[in-house]
Amino acid sequence: MPSAKQYQLHKEYYKKYQETQRKEWEKTLAKVKSKGCKICGYNKCLGALSLHHRKPEEKIFAVNNSCFRKNKDMLKKEIYKCDVLCVRCHAELHWREQHDE
Repeated sequence: MPSAKQYQLHKEYYKKYQETQRKEWEKTLAKVKSKGCKICGYNKCLGALSLHHRKPEEKIFAVNNSCFRKNKDMLKKEIYKCDVLCVRCHAELHWREQHDE
């Protein structure tokens, strides 16, 4: 990360770089989510799909839209620990976990 002074001197460069990284991350996330929900198969809206850690105890960080700033190798490792679930199936899964069903 640049110092505050470096950032101010090269602000436009850093903004473009971050935008490029964000777009690349969005493409990666879209590719991962493109298969749809592992439980019900839903795939109409990528925004309604999320990544669920199969083993929460192994979770280092949540994989979401703000991850584009993280190391790519770390991201790949974290994604590998997850299943794609739609909002509904994800909520039902967590509800069952919390209620021992």
